[in-house]
Amino acid sequence: MLPPRLLYAGASALLGGTFAALPKAAGARAARSGRPQDRVPLPVTAWWLAAGFALASAALAAALPQRASWAAALGGAGWAAMVLTRVASYEQCGLATGCATPDATALLVAWALAPAGAGACAPLAAVAPALLLGCLASLHVLEAQGRLQHLLLRQLRAGGGPAPHAAPDGAAPAAAAAEEEEEEEPLQAVERSAGTAHWYRAAGDLARLVRGSGSACSQQQPLLRKDGEAPQQQQQQDDNAEQGWGRGAGGDGASAPAPPACGEGAARPPALAGLACGVASGVFAGLSQLAPVGRGGLDSLLCSALGMLACASLAVAAHHAWLVQRGAPPPGALGLHARRMGPLGAAGGALLCAALACGAGARGTAGADAAAAVVRRASLLVSGAWGVGLFRELRSGLQLLFWAACAQVLAAAAVLAVAPRAAC
Repeated sequence: MLPPRLLYAGASALLGGTFAALPKAAGARAARSGRPQDRVPLPVTAWWLAAGFALASAALAAALPQRASWAAALGGAGWAAMVLTRVASYEQCGLATGCATPDATALLVAWALAPAGAGACAPLAAVAPALLLGCLASLHVLEAQGRLQHLLLRQLRAGGGPAPHAAPDGAAPAAAAAEEEEEEEPLQAVERSAGTAHWYRAAGDLARLVRGSGSACSQQQPLLRKDGEAPQQQQQQDDNAEQGWGRGAGGDGASAPAPPACGEGAARPPALAGLACGVASGVFAGLSQLAPVGRGGLDSLLCSALGMLACASLAVAAHHAWLVQRGAPPPGALGLHARRMGPLGAAGGALLCAALACGAGARGTAGADAAAAVVRRASLLVSGAWGVGLFRELRSGLQLLFWAACAQVLAAAAVLAVAPRAAC
């Protein structure tokens, strides 16, 4: 039978790798409608995660004695920032990359904050940051290659050109069908994910500027596709749907204001926005380990949850004030998108709380055990499996690069756990 610490660590990894998949699924489902009022803003998603976390913490507080602590409340504020930036990360660069980046960064922060005399073998401990920096470099390459692959697939779909290679006469229909399925399925999966339209435009502008075609809006396309539809018109409709333009508030096909033209104030986040948010989330996660709950004590869990919910509420209030200032008040009474994000968002927050409690149990039973530390970090394997299997974010060689980056994180976690007790 497995030791209890490994069971706690395995449960923490499973729950911690699953919590982000639930709000992402809800956000992707809401974004498919193409209506701006159906899109769930990032602060609202983070608020539902914090609300679910607070409810689960209240349930645990009924069985565990609690105490008030300013340090725990500040730790909860760090959790709120961590959740918000993690949501922004996986919305921009996918669930797999957006969850692996914070995990690698949190380990790097933990290594940097470790006491100077904690490591008995300094050369072995120095291997960990090298592995983690290599992992972040791999994730950067992974994110860039994924954006370019999506761009090429979309251009192929819009251009309707011939297949790059011809199959034998007897296998032509089957090969054509297989190739069409291989190209269309990832496209549909990518278009189901919220926020990916930004990557198409950013990568497309960069590719056209590198080719020397001048303006990013001057791409030449054939007049008609194979099905007789103008590709430029279809491309414009796709962009309008992804940005929320092209339909009225009632969804009856009424025209809405046209989107800003290229070079006329169209918002394009930088290409590294997703990875930057992931790194920021990892920094907040690493710093939150200094709080009492982060060190494994659950007697301040409810206080931390209330601090997390308070900060998330302030972020939602600031976002709503910004919308009102722009003349676009949030839909509904509170603008919390309860029907679209409420159930899955709150469930994700409850899973995050359970993962934290299981992680504290793993630390409490055997201290800093190396095997338990590595198993806890296996949450990035779980989130990667959700991203690859459910959302189909990566393909073929990109999957190999992602799993190699995950192996680097797990190796760094093992080195950090073994180094304090190793003798050089």
